[in-house]
Amino acid sequence: MAAWLPVAPPKAKLCSRCHGDEGKSTNPRYPKLAGQHRDYLIKQLHDFQAGKQGPRNNPLMVTITDELSDTDIIQLANYFAYQQPSTGLAQKATLDLGKRLYQGGDREHGIPACSACHGPAGAGNPSAKFPQLAGQHPRYIIRQLQSFQLHQRHNDPQQVMQDIASRMSPEQMAAVANYISGLYE
Repeated sequence: MAAWLPVAPPKAKLCSRCHGDEGKSTNPRYPKLAGQHRDYLIKQLHDFQAGKQGPRNNPLMVTITDELSDTDIIQLANYFAYQQPSTGLAQKATLDLGKRLYQGGDREHGIPACSACHGPAGAGNPSAKFPQLAGQHPRYIIRQLQSFQLHQRHNDPQQVMQDIASRMSPEQMAAVANYISGLYE
């Protein structure tokens, strides 16, 4: 018996321009969607749909998600969640600091371990809608941490990420983003 493979929904072509075929973005500006949790993707797409005053304002994504029905969103989330995630590669320079922050946090600055919510291997927590991070582009992770820090992105439960990011230095953000990119190594 052949394994069932999802067929790309028609609207996936809109996504592939930035997020790559099957959600495996090679452009560090755009997140990898392959293997991301279904419910997390649904939430993010609805948050973008909320528009300029919504919790996740991104003019490009607002325009694209405006064209999506609830059925489209579910189909896209199912499709990308089913895809095999692509790997990343961490740079050695800040790997130790990134690993310490990800696995153990920074007690002195009140930064909890990333692994507490996103898991030791960066797989996230689907039921809590905490995203998978492993293999994600460092540039994208840094930009999201900065957006949380500046309260430009505010779709995190109980403002957890806004609070954590507000305590992080640019060096800490870069180091943890680098570590996250290589969690598959």
